[in-house]
Amino acid sequence: MRDDRGFERSMQDWLADGSDRTPQTAIDAVLLAIKTTHQERDFHVPWRTPSMTTPVRIAAAIAIVAIIGVASLNLVGSGPAIVGGPLPTPTTIRSPAPTPTPDLLDTATWKTYVSERYGFSIAHPADWSEDAADRDWVLADDADDWLSPGQEAFMKADAIRFSAWSVSVDPGTTADAWIEDYCARQPTCTGILDEAVPVSVGPDRHPGLLTPLGDVDAFVLVGDTMYVFAIWREETESSVAKYGGGRRLLEAYLSTVRLLPPGPLSATTPGPS
Repeated sequence: MRDDRGFERSMQDWLADGSDRTPQTAIDAVLLAIKTTHQERDFHVPWRTPSMTTPVRIAAAIAIVAIIGVASLNLVGSGPAIVGGPLPTPTTIRSPAPTPTPDLLDTATWKTYVSERYGFSIAHPADWSEDAADRDWVLADDADDWLSPGQEAFMKADAIRFSAWSVSVDPGTTADAWIEDYCARQPTCTGILDEAVPVSVGPDRHPGLLTPLGDVDAFVLVGDTMYVFAIWREETESSVAKYGGGRRLLEAYLSTVRLLPPGPLSATTPGPS
């Protein structure tokens, strides 16, 4: 009989040092199968099926170990596979914060002007000049004249002009209807109601509409009197940039308005000297 103990010892060492992925129970089972397999004899019986030789046994053992190892990997690896390291941390997409509305300009040092003609008081920057109206403002004559002498006007040198006036309206007239009539008399005023936004005037917070399309205007209807305030510059012009734009400057003016009872005075009442 051949000495197969050396092969068995070699096979046992190989199995013991094999892949760390092969379960120990699988290795023990293979070793037991090798030990219980019939050994080849030196004599040959023709009618008996030949026993496996030692090399064949070794090859069979290797095949068994490979099959068991693959099966074990399939069982262990049934969970989700992670390829290329851990998944990246999801990035949170944040909406940009809304741009805050700029605060009103500081009007504490502004100079107060009283319009007895139009029945309101208003403040303006101390370094702006005053140009009092010398007649009443008339819709048919003055709607398309931004230099109308019927306006109370305040100017910063020759760069900016702010105007204010009031006019009586027919009872029942809405603010929208009057503004549409006013704009129909100007070639570049079409569509300003589409851009109008709510605004309030003075400490009494009279509601009105601010129209930033083209020149920045505000319209406030109180009873049967329409009050109009206008910055004769577009919102983005450089002349009003230092004030934060035409709208911010106009809103600062509006915050200082106080209506005087009983409202607009007669056309015969002179303005301030």
